[in-house]
Amino acid sequence: NEAFEAWGWCIPFLVSILLLGISVWIRLQLSESPLFQQMKAEGKGSKTPFRDSLKGGNLKLMLLVLLGAAAGQAVVWYGGQFYALFFLSSMLKVDATTSYLLIAAALALGTPFFIFFGWLSDRIGRKKIILAGCLLAAITYIPIFKGLTH
Repeated sequence: NEAFEAWGWCIPFLVSILLLGISVWIRLQLSESPLFQQMKAEGKGSKTPFRDSLKGGNLKLMLLVLLGAAAGQAVVWYGGQFYALFFLSSMLKVDATTSYLLIAAALALGTPFFIFFGWLSDRIGRKKIILAGCLLAAITYIPIFKGLTH
């Protein structure tokens, strides 16, 4: 405990620096799409992309996406991971190590589904997958948490 309080808390930050370096290296290896390169060569690119993205009603669409789809996904994610961890440890009095291991196991089991539904969203569209996931969470969260208490 003392070693962690003295220097151990720095480890995740140091690992994140390594991951940041890897992600920057990967990004530098990528090239722009041929269509973007053609638009840039022809001078058709926007001089003020941020301002242009907010013109013509895009602000309303962006707010709808931000407060609708993104907020729904955040509720599903935090409810499924962090509230579940809190619920197990604080409400059901499961010891902390077991709670963390249960959530880690659930995430490990769920990871292939992230990949599958990402692939499926490429085929049938993101909106359908996101809305189906939010609906599924709305229908199942209460029974799941009630089931955890038994």
